[in-house]
This record gives sequence, C-alpha cells and structure tokens, in this order.
Amino acid sequence: MRWENFEEILTEQLDLLNSLLMLYEKERIALCRLDAAMLEEAVEKKNGVLERFNELEQSRVEAIRKAGLEGKSLKEIAALAPSEFANRLLDLRKDLKEKAEKLNEMQQMNRSLIVNAQLQTEVLTRILGAAAGKTYSSEGKIESARAFTLNRRG
Repeated sequence: MRWENFEEILTEQLDLLNSLLMLYEKERIALCRLDAAMLEEAVEKKNGVLERFNELEQSRVEAIRKAGLEGKSLKEIAALAPSEFANRLLDLRKDLKEKAEKLNEMQQMNRSLIVNAQLQTEVLTRILGAAAGKTYSSEGKIESARAFTLNRRG
C-alpha cells in the first residue's frame, strides 16, 4: 500500500466532509428563511462536493483492494500501517467518524424542516381551498363551487 496516497485520500475526504457541514448549514438557513435561491445554490454545491467525495471513495476502495485488505476496517488497516502513518490514520478515522455523525444529524434536521414546510403548505392550501368554497365572476355569478382562491377574477 502507498500509505502517503491513502492518507491523502482520507485527508481530502475529511476536508470535503467539512465543506458538506457548511453546505448543510447553509441549506438549513435557506429552509428556515424559505430562500429558494440560497437553497438551490447550496444543493448545487453540495452535489459537486458529493461527486468528488464519491470519486475519492472509489480511489480508497481501490487502494484497499490492491493492498489485499478488503473487508478490513480503517482501524485494522491502521494497525498494519508503518508507525509513522498508524497514528495519523487513527486520527483521521476518528475525525471522519465524528463528521459523518454530525452530517447525519444535520441531514435529519434539514429533512424535518422540509417535512414541516410541506405540512404547513398543505394546511394553508386546505384553508385557502375551504375559504374558496364559492367564487364569483366579475359579473357576480358563481364561477365554481370549489375554485381555488387565487383563480378568482375581478
């Protein structure tokens, strides 16, 4: 195994997880503000970071495969590494695990914000729909028994 390259892959993955944390925070802020442009920007950037992360993950898996270490955890791989790399790999493992857990928490929080926004929209739509039980044309005639409020004329 080329330990320097393996360490570089993990270090870049950690940097990308830090970028994702910032983007998930930006996404959360956009969801709270109902700022579609900010949300779209965060999601677009997040997708680019995830694409790069997946490329690195493939490189990491390939390095492990070439070294004949398939099925071994990063902790087990670090135990096999030369002493100059072992501690750094264990530190990277710890940091990667912490960031992944934090990302999972943020993803769940953002998912909850999205679900709440959907529920609020459904409730408001039902309220507006009920208020629009009867709508009238500009001539004063009933247009529809269940027209949507925003479809009114005049």
